Amino acid sequence: LIQIEADLIHFKYQLDALDMIDNKKMDMEKKKNNELKSIIDKLKSDLSKTIDNKDYMNIRGLFADFVKEILQETGYISVNLNKNNNINFECKFSATAQDEGNTYYKLLCVAFDLAILTHYAKESYFKFVYHDDVFSQLDNRIKSNLIKAIRKVCLQYNIQYIFSAIEEDIPNTPEFDFQRQEIILNLHDNDDTGKLFLRSF
Repeated sequence: LIQIEADLIHFKYQLDALDMIDNKKMDMEKKKNNELKSIIDKLKSDLSKTIDNKDYMNIRGLFADFVKEILQETGYISVNLNKNNNINFECKFSATAQDEGNTYYKLLCVAFDLAILTHYAKESYFKFVYHDDVFSQLDNRIKSNLIKAIRKVCLQYNIQYIFSAIEEDIPNTPEFDFQRQEIILNLHDNDDTGKLFLRSF
């Protein structure tokens, strides 16, 4: 009986400990939910007055400038919370259906990346960007506008722009007469010397 009573007391301590752990978990969950709600409310409040956010407004302006320079179109960025309460950036053209195509959407991404990099160029931030197959299916005029914009941005803001392109997609015009130092690597499938990171994964 003494042994059974000792076991019962031991089990009671274990149950009390489990109850305490459950209560702690509930407190932590409640605190986390309250903090999350507070963050979401602050995000909603901040997003409702983006016009007061100088960083955001400058990035929007830079984005619109790049879209105009590259595509001769008016583009804009909007920002909102999605159904999971994550910030969602949306890049579009004004009053056209061009943004529905993958080719033009890719250029909107290029313009967005360049806007972010140029805005933060004087701060401790990324100084390079990489885009894959950026010239694919583009009109030669747009390719020309794009390479001019890229060179101007790189020179003005000391940014490194890395892109890959298929040789057939590069126009035979003076602005695409790349200097030796501009070509980092000729990609091919013969061996690892033609891989982007000089090795197979």
